[in-house]
Amino acid sequence: MRKYLESKDWRLTERRSVNLQSLLLFLIPILYLLTLAHSLVLGDPTEYTLVANVLGIAHPPGYAFITLLGKLFQTIIPVGAIPWRMHLLSAFSGTLAALFAYGTLRAIFRRQPSAGLHPLGVTAAIFAALTLATGADVWQHAIHANPHIITAAFLMVNLYFL
Repeated sequence: MRKYLESKDWRLTERRSVNLQSLLLFLIPILYLLTLAHSLVLGDPTEYTLVANVLGIAHPPGYAFITLLGKLFQTIIPVGAIPWRMHLLSAFSGTLAALFAYGTLRAIFRRQPSAGLHPLGVTAAIFAALTLATGADVWQHAIHANPHIITAAFLMVNLYFL
C-alpha cells in the first residue's frame, strides 16, 4: 500500500480527485444562483435590503454587521438590482459555509494517521459540504437577504480554525 501511495499512479489519481472535488464544490454556488431571489422578498429580507441601502438600523437587535456588509456588496457589485445584490451576499455566505465545512472535514481526516490520503476523507468532506449547502434551512436562508446565513458562515469558519 505504501509503495502505491508513493507512486506516480497515486499522484495522478490524487490530481484527478482534486479536479473532481473542485467540480462538485462548484455546484454549490451554481445551485444558489439558479434559485436566488431576483427582486424584493416580503418580510425581513426587504427590511435588510433597505436598511443596508440607507445605512439605517433594522429591528432589534439591529443587525449592524449585515447592514455594513450589505452596503459593501450593494456598492462593489456593479451588476443587478440592489435587492439581487443583497441576496447575492447571502448566497456567497452560504457557499462560504459549505466550503469551510469541506475544509474542516479534510483537516480532520488529514490529522488521522494515513487517513489523509484515503478517498474516504475526500468523500466525507464533499458529502458534508453538499449536505450542508442543500439542507432545507441553509438553502432557504442562502437565497434571500438574511443575517442567519452569515452567522452560519462564521460558525463554519470558526470550526475550521479550531
